[in-house]
Amino acid sequence: MRLSLPTCPRINLPAFILLSWLHMLVQTWPYFHAGTATPAVPAQLFHWLAWPCYSLIYLLPALIVVAALAQLLPRAHKTIAAAAIVATVASLLFIQADRTLYDLYNFHFNGFVVNLLMTPGGVASLGGGADTYLSFALIIARVFAVQGVVFCIASRAEFAPRWERWCLATFVCALPR
Repeated sequence: MRLSLPTCPRINLPAFILLSWLHMLVQTWPYFHAGTATPAVPAQLFHWLAWPCYSLIYLLPALIVVAALAQLLPRAHKTIAAAAIVATVASLLFIQADRTLYDLYNFHFNGFVVNLLMTPGGVASLGGGADTYLSFALIIARVFAVQGVVFCIASRAEFAPRWERWCLATFVCALPR
């Protein structure tokens, strides 16, 4: 009896992008919800168009890295899978951290926050302790788990290649100007 390691499934990049974008929409929901508090119709329309577009823009750096790796290393399925999960998790975690920071202190990531995080004892100066780091670890594990499920679903999904062009055209047309 011969044992062999399972092969890594080939990623369906369009399906992975779509599902990761849906995950980002969930992460950015509080921004959208806060922006739609205004009853004015033009503001509502702007937020309905901006929310999905900006959610995709937040994922673009990660998706560009994954697409480049898929082109450069078409047979390195494990490397592409790992890069896809790690890169999208980094984007999702950054947005979640920014959202949490905004909820707590009413401002977004800036130089002050980066300096605070990089300075030894910076998090502790805000009252963060072991429970804060445990919360960070659990949030990171949750996002990794969700993106792992996204990858598994995307590797089994069957999409026709035509839909990508329509999605890209719709995205470009819907970008707020």
